[in-house]
Amino acid sequence: MENNSPETPFDELQKPGADFPQSSAVRNQLVDYLSGKSQVFSFLAGLLTLAAVCFLDYITGNELFMELLYLVPIILTSWLLNRRLALVFPVLCGLSLIAIDLLNGHVYSNPLVLVWNGATVLTVFSIVTLVFQALKHAYLEERRLARYDIMTGIPNRKMFYEELDKEAYRTGRYGRPFTVAYVDMDNFKQINDTLGHDSGDELLRFVANLIKRNLRTSDLVARMGGDEFILLLPETNQERAKAAVAKLTRKINASINKEIWPVSFSIGVLSCESGTCNAREMIKKADELMYEVKRGGKNGAKFGKFGKY
Repeated sequence: MENNSPETPFDELQKPGADFPQSSAVRNQLVDYLSGKSQVFSFLAGLLTLAAVCFLDYITGNELFMELLYLVPIILTSWLLNRRLALVFPVLCGLSLIAIDLLNGHVYSNPLVLVWNGATVLTVFSIVTLVFQALKHAYLEERRLARYDIMTGIPNRKMFYEELDKEAYRTGRYGRPFTVAYVDMDNFKQINDTLGHDSGDELLRFVANLIKRNLRTSDLVARMGGDEFILLLPETNQERAKAAVAKLTRKINASINKEIWPVSFSIGVLSCESGTCNAREMIKKADELMYEVKRGGKNGAKFGKFGKY
């Protein structure tokens, strides 16, 4: 277990969103919402936005500089569409801009000027599309890395808190049960001290993948830090949690013994079956249950219900 300093009590360190500002949560929700839209919906949204820009450009005539408004559908579709479809919009916006210009009575002294203007607009719009496509991919990759543990490749504490908040909300609204299991590896320090940190890192990756392989696809395992892991089991009351943890422990111990790793696991399991469950308190109490197992001799699991702990 990692020791928390007196200046940073468990409640403040572990509570969901403690080290992630509210603005980040809102931004992530917006990105998830937009990313969930189909390509057809996004393409139509881009066309409607372009139509609105064309209408404004036409009714304002040649006196007002409206070219920058065409960046709105370009930026929108750069984020929502894949690269091939997104690159359609610089062409559409460029042709629309030139067409509206001609409809408003702009007369060019030489056709080559029209060609030059069209090529310039197309080039600029295409560059904007490619730049925003690159920014989108960089942002999504950074976000992915921020939600996964570099050492083990499984979700980290941040992602776990996001999913736990969703489950707590569903329980409060629909009465669906879920369970949290706090897992600590017994004697892990001994591995680092005797075999070295490389062996310790190898063991962490082994255990993380082992747990992940033996969970349902709807379940989530995350690394909380050090040798601690935490499980989120949706649609799981205490009775089902006991069966699930017993099965998981049996399979993990069999694999650990086969690899001759001298470790075991202490697990605190807390179920939320109805009402409003405070995510912060659930993690804290699951951690306390796990400590009770350690004080009682390690290598076991202790179960509880939120509100009846």
